[in-house]
Amino acid sequence: MTLDDFVEGLPDDLLYVCDTDLWIRPESDALWVIGANAFVTKHGKFLIFYPKPEGHVAERHAPLGAMETWKTAFGIEAPFDCEIIRGNPEVASSVQLAVADPYGRGWLFEVRPLDPSESKKSLMTARAYKDWLRDHARSQFEHLSHRSTVDELQFDPYRNA
Repeated sequence: MTLDDFVEGLPDDLLYVCDTDLWIRPESDALWVIGANAFVTKHGKFLIFYPKPEGHVAERHAPLGAMETWKTAFGIEAPFDCEIIRGNPEVASSVQLAVADPYGRGWLFEVRPLDPSESKKSLMTARAYKDWLRDHARSQFEHLSHRSTVDELQFDPYRNA
């Protein structure tokens, strides 16, 4: 996957967070859906998704939950102050849904932003995110895309068994 392929595949009807590669779909002022973009889900080799419990309030940059890959675990940062309505139970049962359908059934969280108008200020439109990626992410994207391919070829789960 090239950067241009990835950028062209980003849905235009979503909002984006450039520093965490999350997408946001406001359903109303009280319900926003959060997911990870296709590059993250396809190259992260996700194994497990742990959302924080329903009702958890997270400040911007605090964890909403965690994802584990075969290499590491990492927190999924709140892109704005919000309350978790629920984590996606289908992704918690089968994280591959986030890989197969990252912009549809593979969403990660439904949240209630604590201040919707303020929250939108930290998000980028699809056009702005695509321009940002083209201007800032080409070398990093190509490095990660190549490294992921090399890692997949070299990965042997039985090597040290």
